[in-house]
Amino acid sequence: MNMKNRNIVLLLIPLLMMCLLTGCSDYLIGFESHGLPEGTQAYLLVKDDDDRYAHSGPTGTELENFNEDGWHYTDMIVVSHMKDNIKKYPSIRAAVLDENGKIIKISPEFDLRLKKKCYFWDKVSYNYETNEITGLKTNYYGADLGILLFNLFVVFLDILCFIIYMVAICRMNDYREYYLFLMLNIPNLIIIVMGGLWTFCGYFQAPDEPPNVSRNIKGYLFFIGFVCLVNSFGWLKYRRLKKSAASQELKE
Repeated sequence: MNMKNRNIVLLLIPLLMMCLLTGCSDYLIGFESHGLPEGTQAYLLVKDDDDRYAHSGPTGTELENFNEDGWHYTDMIVVSHMKDNIKKYPSIRAAVLDENGKIIKISPEFDLRLKKKCYFWDKVSYNYETNEITGLKTNYYGADLGILLFNLFVVFLDILCFIIYMVAICRMNDYREYYLFLMLNIPNLIIIVMGGLWTFCGYFQAPDEPPNVSRNIKGYLFFIGFVCLVNSFGWLKYRRLKKSAASQELKE
Protein backbone atom coordinates (compact mmCIF):
# COMPACT_ATOMS: atom_id res chain seq x y z
CA MET A 1 0.00 0.00 0.00
CA ASN A 2 1.48 3.31 -1.06
CA MET A 3 1.56 6.43 1.09
CA LYS A 4 -1.45 8.05 -0.60
CA ASN A 5 -3.74 5.05 -0.11
CA ARG A 6 -2.59 4.64 3.48
CA ASN A 7 -3.46 8.25 4.26
CA ILE A 8 -6.95 7.74 2.82
CA VAL A 9 -7.47 4.64 4.97
CA LEU A 10 -6.27 6.49 8.08
CA LEU A 11 -8.77 9.25 7.32
CA LEU A 12 -11.69 6.87 6.81
CA ILE A 13 -11.13 4.85 10.01
CA PRO A 14 -12.04 7.65 12.48
CA LEU A 15 -15.02 8.65 10.33
CA LEU A 16 -16.35 5.08 10.41
CA MET A 17 -15.79 4.92 14.16
CA MET A 18 -17.76 8.15 14.64
CA CYS A 19 -20.59 6.73 12.56
CA LEU A 20 -20.66 3.56 14.64
CA LEU A 21 -20.62 5.50 17.91
CA THR A 22 -23.24 8.07 16.98
CA GLY A 23 -25.40 7.97 13.87
CA CYS A 24 -25.73 4.19 13.60
CA SER A 25 -26.74 3.51 17.21
CA ASP A 26 -30.25 2.43 18.22
CA TYR A 27 -32.14 4.05 21.05
CA LEU A 28 -35.52 3.51 22.66
CA ILE A 29 -38.52 5.72 23.19
CA GLY A 30 -38.20 7.04 26.72
CA PHE A 31 -40.93 5.85 29.08
CA GLU A 32 -41.33 6.93 32.67
CA SER A 33 -44.16 6.61 35.20
CA HIS A 34 -45.34 8.68 38.17
CA GLY A 35 -47.59 8.13 41.17
CA LEU A 36 -47.49 4.31 41.09
CA PRO A 37 -48.60 2.57 44.30
CA GLU A 38 -45.91 0.66 46.15
CA GLY A 39 -45.16 -2.72 44.59
CA THR A 40 -46.67 -1.89 41.21
CA GLN A 41 -44.95 -1.53 37.85
CA ALA A 42 -45.99 0.10 34.55
CA TYR A 43 -45.33 -1.51 31.17
CA LEU A 44 -45.81 -0.49 27.55
CA LEU A 45 -48.47 -2.01 25.29
CA VAL A 46 -48.53 -1.75 21.50
CA LYS A 47 -51.05 -2.92 18.95
CA ASP A 48 -50.10 -5.37 16.23
CA ASP A 49 -52.51 -7.27 13.99
CA ASP A 50 -49.96 -10.04 13.48
CA ASP A 51 -49.66 -12.21 16.60
CA ARG A 52 -46.28 -13.54 15.46
CA TYR A 53 -44.65 -10.28 16.51
CA ALA A 54 -46.13 -10.19 20.00
CA HIS A 55 -43.52 -10.04 22.75
CA SER A 56 -44.02 -12.34 25.69
CA GLY A 57 -44.60 -10.31 28.84
CA PRO A 58 -43.01 -10.81 32.27
CA THR A 59 -43.18 -14.48 33.27
CA GLY A 60 -45.92 -15.37 35.75
CA THR A 61 -47.95 -12.22 35.11
CA GLU A 62 -51.16 -11.51 33.23
CA LEU A 63 -49.05 -9.77 30.59
CA GLU A 64 -47.16 -12.97 29.75
CA ASN A 65 -49.74 -14.08 27.18
CA PHE A 66 -51.81 -10.90 27.07
CA ASN A 67 -53.30 -10.10 23.66
CA GLU A 68 -56.48 -8.04 23.77
CA ASP A 69 -57.75 -6.73 20.44
CA GLY A 70 -54.18 -6.88 19.14
CA TRP A 71 -52.68 -5.04 22.13
CA HIS A 72 -49.72 -6.80 23.70
CA TYR A 73 -46.65 -6.14 25.81
CA THR A 74 -43.43 -4.84 24.32
CA ASP A 75 -40.08 -4.36 25.99
CA MET A 76 -38.88 -1.68 23.55
CA ILE A 77 -39.72 0.52 20.59
CA VAL A 78 -36.50 1.10 18.69
CA VAL A 79 -36.58 4.35 16.73
CA SER A 80 -33.35 4.02 14.72
CA HIS A 81 -35.69 3.30 11.79
CA MET A 82 -38.30 5.65 13.18
CA LYS A 83 -40.65 5.78 10.20
CA ASP A 84 -41.02 2.00 10.05
CA ASN A 85 -41.47 1.63 13.79
CA ILE A 86 -43.84 4.55 14.25
CA LYS A 87 -45.89 3.36 11.29
CA LYS A 88 -46.01 -0.11 12.81
CA TYR A 89 -46.85 1.16 16.29
CA PRO A 90 -48.57 4.54 15.83
CA SER A 91 -50.00 4.51 19.36
CA ILE A 92 -49.19 3.02 22.77
CA ARG A 93 -50.91 2.23 26.07
CA ALA A 94 -49.64 1.66 29.59
CA ALA A 95 -50.54 -1.36 31.72
CA VAL A 96 -49.96 -1.41 35.48
CA LEU A 97 -49.30 -4.70 37.31
CA ASP A 98 -49.63 -5.18 41.04
CA GLU A 99 -47.14 -7.14 43.13
CA ASN A 100 -48.93 -10.39 42.20
CA GLY A 101 -48.60 -9.74 38.47
CA LYS A 102 -52.27 -8.90 37.93
CA ILE A 103 -53.34 -6.05 35.64
CA ILE A 104 -54.98 -3.35 37.74
CA LYS A 105 -55.14 -0.54 35.21
CA ILE A 106 -54.72 0.05 31.46
CA SER A 107 -54.50 3.56 30.04
CA PRO A 108 -56.27 4.91 26.93
CA GLU A 109 -54.38 5.05 23.66
CA PHE A 110 -51.73 7.70 23.16
CA ASP A 111 -50.69 8.70 19.62
CA LEU A 112 -46.93 8.84 19.09
CA ARG A 113 -47.31 10.92 15.92
CA LEU A 114 -48.35 14.54 16.38
CA LYS A 115 -51.27 15.44 14.16
CA LYS A 116 -50.39 17.82 11.33
CA LYS A 117 -46.74 17.80 12.43
CA CYS A 118 -43.62 16.03 11.14
CA TYR A 119 -42.71 15.06 14.71
CA PHE A 120 -43.30 12.11 17.03
CA TRP A 121 -43.04 11.79 20.80
CA ASP A 122 -39.55 10.59 21.64
CA LYS A 123 -40.17 10.51 25.41
CA VAL A 124 -43.47 9.94 27.23
CA SER A 125 -44.71 9.86 30.81
CA TYR A 126 -47.51 7.84 32.43
CA ASN A 127 -49.47 9.24 35.38
CA TYR A 128 -51.16 6.56 37.48
CA GLU A 129 -53.63 8.91 39.17
CA THR A 130 -55.03 10.34 35.92
CA ASN A 131 -54.35 7.11 33.99
CA GLU A 132 -53.02 9.13 31.06
CA ILE A 133 -49.87 9.20 28.96
CA THR A 134 -48.43 12.58 28.06
CA GLY A 135 -45.60 13.55 25.74
CA LEU A 136 -42.41 15.04 27.16
CA LYS A 137 -40.01 15.38 24.22
CA THR A 138 -40.40 15.28 20.46
CA ASN A 139 -38.15 14.12 17.65
CA TYR A 140 -38.18 14.96 13.93
CA TYR A 141 -40.06 12.30 11.98
CA GLY A 142 -38.87 13.22 8.49
CA ALA A 143 -35.08 13.07 8.92
CA ASP A 144 -34.33 9.99 6.88
CA LEU A 145 -31.27 9.42 4.69
CA GLY A 146 -33.05 10.33 1.46
CA ILE A 147 -34.11 13.77 2.70
CA LEU A 148 -30.67 14.51 4.14
CA LEU A 149 -28.94 13.55 0.89
CA PHE A 150 -31.37 15.68 -1.11
CA ASN A 151 -30.73 18.70 1.14
CA LEU A 152 -26.97 18.25 0.85
CA PHE A 153 -27.25 17.94 -2.93
CA VAL A 154 -29.28 21.16 -3.18
CA VAL A 155 -26.77 23.04 -1.01
CA PHE A 156 -23.83 21.71 -3.05
CA LEU A 157 -25.58 22.59 -6.31
CA ASP A 158 -26.41 26.06 -4.99
CA ILE A 159 -22.77 26.78 -4.07
CA LEU A 160 -21.62 25.51 -7.46
CA CYS A 161 -24.18 27.70 -9.25
CA PHE A 162 -23.08 30.74 -7.21
CA ILE A 163 -19.50 30.22 -8.37
CA ILE A 164 -20.49 29.65 -11.99
CA TYR A 165 -22.79 32.69 -11.91
CA MET A 166 -20.12 35.04 -10.59
CA VAL A 167 -17.50 33.80 -13.07
CA ALA A 168 -19.98 34.02 -15.95
CA ILE A 169 -21.11 37.54 -15.03
CA CYS A 170 -17.49 38.74 -14.75
CA ARG A 171 -16.76 37.37 -18.23
CA MET A 172 -20.08 38.41 -19.81
CA ASN A 173 -19.64 40.61 -22.89
CA ASP A 174 -23.17 40.50 -24.30
CA TYR A 175 -26.16 41.66 -22.24
CA ARG A 176 -28.38 39.04 -23.92
CA GLU A 177 -26.45 36.30 -22.13
CA TYR A 178 -27.74 37.57 -18.78
CA TYR A 179 -31.12 35.85 -19.10
CA LEU A 180 -29.40 32.51 -19.54
CA PHE A 181 -27.37 33.05 -16.37
CA LEU A 182 -30.55 33.71 -14.40
CA MET A 183 -31.29 29.98 -14.70
CA LEU A 184 -28.48 29.43 -12.20
CA ASN A 185 -30.81 30.87 -9.54
CA ILE A 186 -33.04 27.78 -9.61
CA PRO A 187 -31.26 26.15 -6.61
CA ASN A 188 -31.59 29.48 -4.78
CA LEU A 189 -35.33 29.46 -5.35
CA ILE A 190 -35.55 25.87 -4.09
CA ILE A 191 -33.68 26.77 -0.90
CA ILE A 192 -35.80 29.91 -0.39
CA VAL A 193 -39.01 27.88 -0.72
CA MET A 194 -37.71 25.10 1.54
CA GLY A 195 -36.44 27.62 4.09
CA GLY A 196 -39.75 29.48 4.03
CA LEU A 197 -41.71 26.31 4.67
CA TRP A 198 -39.39 25.30 7.51
CA THR A 199 -39.52 28.79 9.05
CA PHE A 200 -43.21 29.67 8.72
CA CYS A 201 -45.15 26.42 8.22
CA GLY A 202 -46.60 24.92 11.41
CA TYR A 203 -46.08 21.39 10.06
CA PHE A 204 -42.34 21.76 10.76
CA GLN A 205 -42.76 23.38 14.19
CA ALA A 206 -41.92 21.25 17.22
CA PRO A 207 -44.37 21.95 20.08
CA ASP A 208 -41.67 21.69 22.76
CA GLU A 209 -39.13 24.01 21.11
CA PRO A 210 -38.96 27.79 20.46
CA PRO A 211 -40.78 28.95 17.29
CA ASN A 212 -38.89 28.30 14.07
CA VAL A 213 -39.44 31.93 13.08
CA SER A 214 -37.48 33.29 16.04
CA ARG A 215 -34.66 30.78 15.50
CA ASN A 216 -34.33 30.87 11.71
CA ILE A 217 -35.59 34.25 10.51
CA LYS A 218 -32.18 36.01 10.68
CA GLY A 219 -30.39 33.30 8.71
CA TYR A 220 -33.28 33.04 6.26
CA LEU A 221 -33.36 36.79 5.57
CA PHE A 222 -29.55 36.87 5.34
CA PHE A 223 -29.62 34.20 2.62
CA ILE A 224 -32.32 36.05 0.67
CA GLY A 225 -30.33 39.27 1.01
CA PHE A 226 -27.16 37.54 -0.18
CA VAL A 227 -28.97 36.13 -3.23
CA CYS A 228 -30.31 39.61 -4.03
CA LEU A 229 -26.84 41.13 -3.60
CA VAL A 230 -25.23 38.64 -5.98
CA ASN A 231 -28.00 39.10 -8.54
CA SER A 232 -27.78 42.88 -8.26
CA PHE A 233 -24.16 42.60 -9.37
CA GLY A 234 -25.32 40.73 -12.47
CA TRP A 235 -28.15 43.23 -13.05
CA LEU A 236 -25.76 46.19 -12.96
CA LYS A 237 -23.44 44.43 -15.41
CA TYR A 238 -26.44 43.70 -17.64
CA ARG A 239 -27.60 47.32 -17.58
CA ARG A 240 -24.11 48.60 -18.33
CA LEU A 241 -23.66 46.24 -21.29
CA LYS A 242 -27.12 47.02 -22.63
CA LYS A 243 -26.49 50.75 -22.40
CA SER A 244 -23.14 50.30 -24.12
CA ALA A 245 -24.76 48.24 -26.90
CA ALA A 246 -27.43 50.91 -27.40
CA SER A 247 -24.74 53.62 -27.66
CA GLN A 248 -22.82 51.54 -30.16
CA GLU A 249 -25.92 51.13 -32.33
CA LEU A 250 -26.51 54.90 -32.36
CA LYS A 251 -22.96 55.52 -33.49
CA GLU A 252 -23.36 53.05 -36.35
